[in-house]
Amino acid sequence: MALHQQVFPSSTPTLSNFANISISSRRLKAPRVANSRRFSSNSFTSSLQQAFTRRSANYGPSICNNDFIQSLTSKFENRHLLQQQEARHEHSTSHEQQLIKKGEKYTRRVEELKEYAKHLLVHGKDQLAALQMIDTLKRLGVGYLFQDDINGLLCHILDYFSGGCKMEKEMDLYSTALLFRLCRQDGYMVKQDVFNRFLDKNGNFQANLCTDTEGNLSLYDASFLVLEDEPVLDEARAFSTKNLKDHLILGEHLHHNLKDKVVHALEAPYHWNAPILEAVWFINTYKREENIDPKLLELAKLEHNLRQVTYQSELKSSSMWWMNTGLPQNLCFSRDRLAECYLWALCTNYSPQYSNARLVSTRINQLITTIDDIYDLYGSLDELERFTDVIARWDINAIEQLPGYMQLPFFVLFNCVNELACTNFQEQGRNFLPYLKGLWAEFCKSQLQEARWFYGGYTPTLDEYLENGVCSVSGILIIGSAYVSSMKADPSNDIVKSSSDIPEIAKWSSTILRLWDDLGTSTDEISRGDVHKSIQCYMSATGASKEVAQQHMKNLIDEAWKKANKDLIVGSHFPRDYVDIALGLARITYFFYGGEEDKFGTPKFPRPSRRSSQQRKQAEQEKGLVIITEMAVTLSNLNLDSGIKKLDEYLLSRSYITGYQASKDDLLVYSALSQVPSAEYVNVSRWYNHITALLRISGVSGEGKGVNVELASVAEAPSSPAPAETKAPAAEDDDDDDLDLFGEETEEEKKAAEERAAVAKASAKKKESGKSSVLLDVKPWDDETDMKKLEEAVRNVKAEGLLWGASKLVPTTLHPNLLMSTFRAVISLLSTKFRFL
Repeated sequence: MALHQQVFPSSTPTLSNFANISISSRRLKAPRVANSRRFSSNSFTSSLQQAFTRRSANYGPSICNNDFIQSLTSKFENRHLLQQQEARHEHSTSHEQQLIKKGEKYTRRVEELKEYAKHLLVHGKDQLAALQMIDTLKRLGVGYLFQDDINGLLCHILDYFSGGCKMEKEMDLYSTALLFRLCRQDGYMVKQDVFNRFLDKNGNFQANLCTDTEGNLSLYDASFLVLEDEPVLDEARAFSTKNLKDHLILGEHLHHNLKDKVVHALEAPYHWNAPILEAVWFINTYKREENIDPKLLELAKLEHNLRQVTYQSELKSSSMWWMNTGLPQNLCFSRDRLAECYLWALCTNYSPQYSNARLVSTRINQLITTIDDIYDLYGSLDELERFTDVIARWDINAIEQLPGYMQLPFFVLFNCVNELACTNFQEQGRNFLPYLKGLWAEFCKSQLQEARWFYGGYTPTLDEYLENGVCSVSGILIIGSAYVSSMKADPSNDIVKSSSDIPEIAKWSSTILRLWDDLGTSTDEISRGDVHKSIQCYMSATGASKEVAQQHMKNLIDEAWKKANKDLIVGSHFPRDYVDIALGLARITYFFYGGEEDKFGTPKFPRPSRRSSQQRKQAEQEKGLVIITEMAVTLSNLNLDSGIKKLDEYLLSRSYITGYQASKDDLLVYSALSQVPSAEYVNVSRWYNHITALLRISGVSGEGKGVNVELASVAEAPSSPAPAETKAPAAEDDDDDDLDLFGEETEEEKKAAEERAAVAKASAKKKESGKSSVLLDVKPWDDETDMKKLEEAVRNVKAEGLLWGASKLVPTTLHPNLLMSTFRAVISLLSTKFRFL
């Protein structure tokens, strides 16, 4: 069962095997949005009457709301259509088959480019060319496609030099540092002694190396894979950092692309940066290289775009799950950071095979964020004591002991963790629930400890703070949950036997997270009322200034990285997947907090780039899908198959008629459809079902940007078919030798069609200037109103220039039978008494 296909199965076995619970998983499901509101209707009022003042951080909205997320599309998603059809045991339409073929074309091209890249990798002209090829593939984000070949090459090169060949004869500073970094980051131990030949008699790097920009950049990247007690690498980092900064100040000779690389490396060191973020940056940089290989660039772009289809699907699924929990609607004090939580999970491990881990991690991360805000901001000490106790007991029946605002978070958490354990048991026959429960219990205990410090006015020592902080920052919980959800966890391993025994790699990764988090958030958190962070603890104990304390935290981060690198380089008894997840967490931490700002709590980075309105307008007009004016979108013939087909094409790249949320424009088009659209029109059906669901659950309140709906009428239809559309004789139907599969017109046919369109357009303008489409809502007084008679009464309103369209009864939350009718009005023909409409 793959979580990206169905994260919570609709029917799962009883969970009593996991937690001695007698209720089925169906009952444990979090209520949908409409029902979840009942949890807080009375509880919030009583909670707010407490004697103490509840705090609020006034967090801003997420960078991407659910409507925006659901609107994301990609032309590369076509390759998933066949899989979806097969899963539903349905036959594909001709349109879907064309899209599937296009997706298959992309996949075939990727395979061709992979063979090309593999040939270059294996048959390089020398060791340096092979190393550069490995580095390029990894930086482009496609190294995982060739990992076996890369391992073989690195082993071969190491054997070559260890067999008696002297490195100094063949490798300069650049190539030596490159080999050192590539080997260490893939787990091959290369000693720092390889740099001894670049040192002078005093143990410093030789002065003549200062001007070698590429060599210093390579040395700088390598220096971050340092272990404890490696002074040469410490010196290498200081030496290369100084030289690179000097080159930026004085080096007008730097090639523009090389200058960009230096600036980027100083801002985001390669070993500290999330690989997928590095790949996105490097793809845009690589295309400006002098010795660019266009096929490698094409491979990187195609593979990235195909991966992004999966990412979008995961994000959409996660966002819908989050909305359906009811938490963002009910807990107004907490951060809604679903998109950021997914980015966190994605950057921890972006490889396609970890889709399941990303889905679970996104949910866990968002629940951690919510519960963290309960401990840090909203809960009283007594409430937090009770919540921690209920988490430790893991008893759904204890939910009644919690205040109302805590009940829904616990219910959702209980369901999520048990479902994860159940899924793992179904797939692997392994019971991870005790381990997962223990992780959450330890996390909540550490959060409670910080709350006790805060309410007691106690400032802990730095050692006390960090000992507790590695758990309270949730890093160990995130790593453990992601490892279990990767479907590669072994219950016999020491990692999953006890949640209280913290693996070293997880401890140091969490320390990095704790310290960077404090550097980025401590000022804001202290100002709104929170426990003293590491910076304040150090200042209180030593009397140091804030700047000195911040530098001390950065030094501790460097030391933590040295210890974390040990499990990567020297070898670890922990599985490599666990090590990769732990290091991935440390890397994404640098992105969110490395600039000493809080990009998670107060995100400022922009949304993904979208096409400009002018580009979209031009593309749509070229396709002939819609007519876009400065005021509104015009959709025509919605009561004909041709109009529905155009609407289906229009909705291919949209979730709504206009904008990124449901609006009155959607209601107008929805009402204009005389019947439920055929399943053949996939996009219209998706949109129609979504609007129907919204009307039943919460209604539609968006204003929209304006839309005109034109319905075909008998008067507007041509009196006779055009000559070009006359049916050919049956004898000609059998002759398909010259059949144009793509339906292209000849020049004469195009000219004739354009002339007919021009005449029809001119005629329409002459007869119906000032035409407008209007959606009329007719609400009954009560449930007993005869809606059919009411509709007849409405349609009896007649006037010149007034043409009634389709009508339908729509059930909504407030009105079980809301009558929606459309009419088209020619303003210039309507009398004054009708113009108020």
